[in-house]
Amino acid sequence: MNTTYGFKYFDYLTQELPLVVKSLFAAADGREHTFTVGMAMGGNGALALGLMRPDLYAAAVDLSGGIGATLDREAYKDSLGWGFSRVRDTLAGADAFVRSEHDLLHYAERNIAEGVRTPAFFIATGDRDFIRDRVRADASVLRRLGYEVRYEEAPGMGHDYEMWDLYLQKALGEWLPLRRTPIYLEEDCSC
Repeated sequence: MNTTYGFKYFDYLTQELPLVVKSLFAAADGREHTFTVGMAMGGNGALALGLMRPDLYAAAVDLSGGIGATLDREAYKDSLGWGFSRVRDTLAGADAFVRSEHDLLHYAERNIAEGVRTPAFFIATGDRDFIRDRVRADASVLRRLGYEVRYEEAPGMGHDYEMWDLYLQKALGEWLPLRRTPIYLEEDCSC
């Protein structure tokens, strides 16, 4: 999110970082080759980026998100009272949240109403994760609205790197439509 106190996180993630990646690496260009992935609060970011800029991402992977950004407006407004003063200040208070630029449910509903091409969402959490119910509810809301959603709960796992390592491998190896062929053919390589 961009903040009212000057930090432009959203602009950095959606404008500057893609240019840096494309400039420094042999990264494929275009929406069909661009994905957003995050764990915990980074999962919230992946969910938010996919909903707020569906034109940029073919898929979004949210692993154990749910704190700080959710499709549940009441839970989100409640979280503003947890001592996240910078989040609260960014939103100018809970009353200003609904239908604001930070309201993910607003984006989710608007995308469907306007027939926007949306990314696929891959959402996972541990069945022992303290945030499981919120993550499950977000996946359910997206499905109900008509989004393509794959949701999994990792048995016996919590909010930790054991779960995230396993599901990051699953995202990269199974879920995301990554190119699985070499960029250069052996006979064409002059190395």
